[in-house]
Amino acid sequence: MTRLTTTSRSERHVLGKRLGIVALFAAFAGWLIFITFSIATEDDGSESSPQRLAEAVQRELRKGDTDALQKRFTDDTAGEKYAESFLDKLKDVPEDRITVRAVRDALRVEVVGTPSCTAWTLVEEPKGHWKMDAAPPAPGSGC
Repeated sequence: MTRLTTTSRSERHVLGKRLGIVALFAAFAGWLIFITFSIATEDDGSESSPQRLAEAVQRELRKGDTDALQKRFTDDTAGEKYAESFLDKLKDVPEDRITVRAVRDALRVEVVGTPSCTAWTLVEEPKGHWKMDAAPPAPGSGC
């Protein structure tokens, strides 16, 4: 003779609770993985060479992208609104007159046809990436 087993209402309730806890734990683990991945892949503003940094800064100056430009500076040298203040000075300059180039150990921003020039010291970050120091460069490196 075969005996049929039935589950009681309380057994189904316990099973539902366990599945809910497992689902909650899985959602929490997924969220942690997402946050960790987002932090690990976040753009820190550094570039693999001084030339690539100069190209990126040129694009950002021409676009007027203050947030992207701010990331190009080392954290401890540029104030919160440093890039915004610098871009305000260039707002009336046509974008095709702004040139950026890496010269020795500095990045130079020049306005073609004027004596206007700004320079920032290049800083090598970990893993061979480059950023800019907002403090004026040593004599001979800048403008």
